[in-house]
Amino acid sequence: MSLPGLAKRLSHALPIYAGLTYWVVCGQLIVDLEPAIEGPFLWYALLLVLTYAALFVLPLALLALLATWVAARSKHSRWTTAQSLLIFLAWLLASGLQIGLDADRILFSIFAFHLNGFVWNLVTTAGGLESLGGSTSSDWPFALRALGWGGLQLALLALADTIATRRQATAIRGSATAFASSRGRRAALVAAFLLLLAIVEKLSFGWSDLAGVAGIHQLADRIPFHQPLTFHHLATVLGIEAHPSGQIDAALPVESGIRYPSRPVRSTRPERLPNLVILVCESWRADALTPELMPETWAMAGESLRFTRHYSGGNGTRMGMFSLFYGLHGDLWHAFMFAEEPPLLIRRLTELSYELKLQTSSRFSYPEFDKTVFAGVPSTAMHEEPRGATWERDRRSMTRFESWLKRRETNRPFLFFQFYESTHARYEFPDESVVVRPFLDSLRYATMDLKRDMPLIRNRYLNSAHHLDSQLARVFAALKARGLWDDTIVVVTGDHGEEFMEKGNWGHNSFFTEEQIRVPLVLHVPGQAPQVIERLTSHLDLAATLLPLLGVQNAATDYSEGASLLSGTERPYAVFSDWDHLGVLIDGYKFRIPAAGVSHAWLPVTRADDGPVESVDDVVSAYAPRLVRIMRDARRFLESSER
Repeated sequence: MSLPGLAKRLSHALPIYAGLTYWVVCGQLIVDLEPAIEGPFLWYALLLVLTYAALFVLPLALLALLATWVAARSKHSRWTTAQSLLIFLAWLLASGLQIGLDADRILFSIFAFHLNGFVWNLVTTAGGLESLGGSTSSDWPFALRALGWGGLQLALLALADTIATRRQATAIRGSATAFASSRGRRAALVAAFLLLLAIVEKLSFGWSDLAGVAGIHQLADRIPFHQPLTFHHLATVLGIEAHPSGQIDAALPVESGIRYPSRPVRSTRPERLPNLVILVCESWRADALTPELMPETWAMAGESLRFTRHYSGGNGTRMGMFSLFYGLHGDLWHAFMFAEEPPLLIRRLTELSYELKLQTSSRFSYPEFDKTVFAGVPSTAMHEEPRGATWERDRRSMTRFESWLKRRETNRPFLFFQFYESTHARYEFPDESVVVRPFLDSLRYATMDLKRDMPLIRNRYLNSAHHLDSQLARVFAALKARGLWDDTIVVVTGDHGEEFMEKGNWGHNSFFTEEQIRVPLVLHVPGQAPQVIERLTSHLDLAATLLPLLGVQNAATDYSEGASLLSGTERPYAVFSDWDHLGVLIDGYKFRIPAAGVSHAWLPVTRADDGPVESVDDVVSAYAPRLVRIMRDARRFLESSER
């Protein structure tokens, strides 16, 4: 057959090709939903599969209709190129859809979030993909999976061509006009049926939102790009009482700017300015600080204040670091990033002519530290180590620090900041740092079995923590060797924790489990006696601790949601953030509140240790007013057009 004839025949086969792809997508979505399907909600799972598969395949179906329209009107060979291009685009679109859904399933099974704004930021920001973990050895399994989906789509295209050819032969033997008319009616009926199912799905979700039916929400949460529809306003108008938990969310107001600090800063210059060293360890969870695993840091903690019940302000680096430096809730990160507003802590250090030495074993552009916590700091004060194994980067960073400390200006105080990467996935370490065996040789996300491999992955993490200890020790030793220890405040903590499937997920950025948000905090303040502090503390307390020591006289509430760690004040609650939620730990309960204006009918709540809570409705109802106040108070640092 000639190329024009083949192109025309395949163009007419594309609607069938889109239909075959639809059923394959249905299969993928069934796999996504299977872990959450319960008998009473099988009907809703079916609605989700049929309607969202149609939504995902809709661009392919429209492209198929365009191709058939072109084929029906093309009488010259010059149309062959256009038809061939449309066929290739259809194959590319279908293959990309299948690859994307497959990648989303893997992502959700490991980290419990879909392809979303966070992942887009990861891909598009310099240094993002480098931070993901993995290794070059994990690229080929993903490539093979992608080739497999592309091959499946070629097979579906061939099958569609066979089916279309047979149907065409049937039409020739009968009435071609009647056949085309019948095919058009069937297509219209299918479209109307799917539209009806979509309406039923939205109405079902809206009803569950009002009634607080958790099973439906758990299913919907497993569908990528699920768009919820709620009826709270309509229910209020009609006098229908909604489930109480549906009235709580953590949506930010419409912003026109920021108000930070909320009042003008009043300050005096202290007679003696301390040096400041802030050491932040990537993914450093609370139980990793032990005398066996990290003996040097444990010994340093014995000379300092060690906080045993300390929480990051988030389960990811952005929110954790934001809360640490600003003393504000982590979900304000984006507002401050767009404004490129630095924390008061950095502004105050600059006013006092501190020498700034900032280092990271990754990049300052990912996450966007250069636009937030270190906005406005000269690039000459910021040094990156983004290449090579993470343990090698940390070592090179420490060598640079030791060299700088020897030649720095001694007539003014300094801030030294280091962000360590050893304990970030892929948890790298040299041979001499191995203290736990066996361990997984390398991380291959596409082929790993989480249940089988997780104990070995965790052992990699423990060995990387042991190496981290040796690099922290270099800072302590250098400060003491140069007689600076008694003139320096030293902060050692993690940006967030790391989970190893203890609560069902690996890594961080997924849930507010203890493993993901609880971190060590060691604080050395000259003149403060060593102490183990067991009360609830938070990253949000650091700014309120350091700024008074730098001469700021304002009440902490003018610039922070925290209180001084040196005051002995008992914190009534802790708040933490991720990309889409706020968490609140209060009175032994832990709430996870949807943000970004998405209201859920059921509000996830657990015990502080992440165990289940009896009578969830009663707990939510009792704490709803306090949760609303906590959310409202945190917004006082934003200027809003709603004011």
